[in-house]
Amino acid sequence: MPIFVIGYKIPLTEQLLKHKRAASLTPDSIVSSLKFFAETTGGKAFFLNDSSQLYATLGAIKRELSHQYIVGFTSHNGDSQRKILRVQTKKKSHRVRTRQSYR
Repeated sequence: MPIFVIGYKIPLTEQLLKHKRAASLTPDSIVSSLKFFAETTGGKAFFLNDSSQLYATLGAIKRELSHQYIVGFTSHNGDSQRKILRVQTKKKSHRVRTRQSYR
């Protein structure tokens, strides 16, 4: 299931220093983690600096979800190793976003 992340006003480094786990938190690490979380599920991450961007962002997510297909299959391999997943279309103008792997 694709997960779409909306990050709003990612804290600045000075604000993070007040947090208990400040040593492991930076604005870049937060953005990177949220992007990774979204992209590994086939979703997308959006980062907003202003609440006026929210309506357009929700519209983009709505358009994305209204043009999706779900493809399923069952592996009869039997092992539990992680497999890389690759999906492509014949039409180069179509954009494909999928999970990156499965078990």
